[in-house]
Amino acid sequence: MKAITVDEIADALIKEYGDKKTKKRVIGSRPGEKHDEVLVSQYESPNTFEFGSYLVITPPNYEFDFYRNCCKPMEEKYFGSDNAEKLSKEEFIEMVSQITDNPLLQLTKDDLANYFKWQNWSQNSSTRS
Repeated sequence: MKAITVDEIADALIKEYGDKKTKKRVIGSRPGEKHDEVLVSQYESPNTFEFGSYLVITPPNYEFDFYRNCCKPMEEKYFGSDNAEKLSKEEFIEMVSQITDNPLLQLTKDDLANYFKWQNWSQNSSTRS
């Protein structure tokens, strides 16, 4: 899993989709906001196994040896956004273009409104009415 910062995402989107009027406004961090995310802690890493492109974290007292027999133990002491491989702005834009170039995923505001109405959802709430 590769990492990219919000700042880099904004720069990439502005470069690709913005115009001369598009500006980025930095508002700073909110109190308690994380700058790095730890996905596997140093305490979990001894029980973490690479299973294809997934990381499987087993409980410390896990008795079933399936993962120990078939999977490679995680080598890093911990895994977080600060020690992950970095996603380049170009790679990010390629990922976005795969989504935005797909006609099945190009929804209009009316499409979304109709979907919300069909699902009996409010547009201002993530829960059903």
